[in-house]
Amino acid sequence: MPGGLSVGHWTGLVISALIMLIVVGALFTPLLDALADYAANETTFGSILQTVVPILVGVGMLLVFVYAFLPRGQE
Repeated sequence: MPGGLSVGHWTGLVISALIMLIVVGALFTPLLDALADYAANETTFGSILQTVVPILVGVGMLLVFVYAFLPRGQE
């Protein structure tokens, strides 16, 4: 399908999105708990990590999907 995404590409994107959401959802609570424990012990750097790490996880997920959706150059 020239100029667009094929059905296989869409199927791969949907399946990968679901898998990524399941994995991140399963690991996000333990990550936040560990960051809270670290912030309780390390007062200077821990609170910064407790704020920045979830933002970086979200930005990383968005970058993966932007990369997947952006058209690639013609070869």
